[in-house]
Amino acid sequence: MIWRKTLVALAGASAMVALSGGLAPATAEDVVLHMAVPDWPPTHIMKDLFDKEYKPASGNTVKLEVDFIPWPDYYTRLNASLTSGEKKYNMAVSDSQWLGAFIEGGYYLNINKFVEADPGLQAVFADLHPAVKASYSSYPYKSDKLYGFPQMPDLVIAYYRKDLLCDETEQKNFQAKYSQKLPCTPEEMDNVDWDLFGKIGEFFQRKKGDMLAGKPADDDFYGIEF
Repeated sequence: MIWRKTLVALAGASAMVALSGGLAPATAEDVVLHMAVPDWPPTHIMKDLFDKEYKPASGNTVKLEVDFIPWPDYYTRLNASLTSGEKKYNMAVSDSQWLGAFIEGGYYLNINKFVEADPGLQAVFADLHPAVKASYSSYPYKSDKLYGFPQMPDLVIAYYRKDLLCDETEQKNFQAKYSQKLPCTPEEMDNVDWDLFGKIGEFFQRKKGDMLAGKPADDDFYGIEF
């Protein structure tokens, strides 16, 4: 059986949430999940991946029926569905800034017991950066209460300054401080983990007048900017 007591949420720019409601009708062979999503590329990719790749361990036939709703109308229609009690959806994508209101309203399902019972889900959350988990999966913020999974946590691409990261002096000083090579090439940047990312941000914090790639910094300089 599929739960429908509360929605499961996806957050980021959105989060996937489990919704409240009754149990979805299903047999041992056939399960249909109904999901509300904004009409944008990440949700189309998600649907395509589900249809092509998802094979449940239970052996059931699982179908995902997605309601693609234009972004300008999305909040209004999702809010109307939740507050009307129509119990139309098992899951929904929810903008992260709506999580508190919908959770306080009792519309999203706390999924801790499912995560605790599933090593695969535990591995998913263990692999998330703490800021992503706190912002898009938990409520209250930074609590251990989980309500969904990040779907599109806003960061699409990161830029870096080759004039700084590839500078010979900065490379030498980074190696001396951390016993680690400062990444420079695209291939090296692809392999940066969160530990190294933090070190790079720490390393490139300079005060006005401090040397930066061979020249005094014109102003206070910070290693990472979002």
